Amino acid sequence: NKLFRTAKADCALQLVQDRLNESDLTRLVQACLFAPGSANETETSIAAALSRGFQDLVSYTNNSFELRDLIYFLRSITHKLGRKASALDDTAGLGKIIAASLLRNFDGVAETFCSGILTVNGTLGTAVLLALRELGDQTVANIRACLSEKLHDGEDLNASAIRDIMIIDPTGAAYALMLELGLIDKASHEVLDAVALARDRSPKALVDFNAQFKGAMAKGETIVLL
Repeated sequence: NKLFRTAKADCALQLVQDRLNESDLTRLVQACLFAPGSANETETSIAAALSRGFQDLVSYTNNSFELRDLIYFLRSITHKLGRKASALDDTAGLGKIIAASLLRNFDGVAETFCSGILTVNGTLGTAVLLALRELGDQTVANIRACLSEKLHDGEDLNASAIRDIMIIDPTGAAYALMLELGLIDKASHEVLDAVALARDRSPKALVDFNAQFKGAMAKGETIVLL
């Protein structure tokens, strides 16, 4: 919060982060999922499998996903799993947790991620694959869960597993369908038409939209952007 001297006012600092190698990625997964300290063989195997799954996913989707996507995925697992070491011994249960988190964060390409898990940890990979097929299409359930998520008192949003969902619908029927299914309640959700800004680019339209957005945030409402 200090003004630069005029001679330095046009300076900039560029930070560049290389893609993590497999070893670094495995350590990142371990740090996100497990308690600090030396990881045991089971934890290392799980971390290596999830690391490989993410690498395969990134390669398959031509770098469409970044580390933030992996970290939200791992937070989702941690939220469901907790830090109980005994939970890791239940492979089927762990497979269901990982599968649910895959569908929440990588729906549509979850089986590609699972293929990477299979190459490193066949037992875990099989459990995840079976759970994915058992769960089936979770689109509606995930939308409902996303719209109902709230921060607990004292919870840090920067460490939370809460993540917004983007629905890409070329037919334009998603909003009407969500209303019909009861996913959106106009009384508790603020629905804002962002597409209207493309039709009306006047300063007044932008100011009105920002005012609605900030007003909903101030009241703690869930915002649905169309």
